[in-house]
Amino acid sequence: MGFPILRDHTFESTLWIMTRGITLELEAELAADVVLVDRPVPDALGYLVAALRYRRETLSPQLQRYLDTLVMSHSNTYSRILLTTIDPQIPIDTTKERDTDPEFRRMAADGIAQVFQRLSLPFAPLPSQAREAVIDTIVAEITTARGRE
Repeated sequence: MGFPILRDHTFESTLWIMTRGITLELEAELAADVVLVDRPVPDALGYLVAALRYRRETLSPQLQRYLDTLVMSHSNTYSRILLTTIDPQIPIDTTKERDTDPEFRRMAADGIAQVFQRLSLPFAPLPSQAREAVIDTIVAEITTARGRE
């Protein structure tokens, strides 16, 4: 859509990514019992944190509160949030538009972790190894619990 991303994230691009993600999540819920979200709203804010740090810029307190409130409110709708840790041994996937700089990759991971900590968002760690097995187990738990409702 032309919004700046990655190192160039702005308040507006972050808000667009968040609201677009929320829209897609809601649409998916119409046809599914379980929706897996690869990039939940805290991730977008974490990338903004990294981009601002990279550019040595800050947001106004008002804009920061706006995004924080959106992240906190929407994160409460997730049944579970898994936080991956970057394995520097796994190369960056270049099939999509990504920043291939390992330093910015680390900054983004740190920014996401900072968002989770600063906003006290609950999460479970998701290790790089056995990722599929962990996700399969959680989906089974959720669908079993919903079957009892």
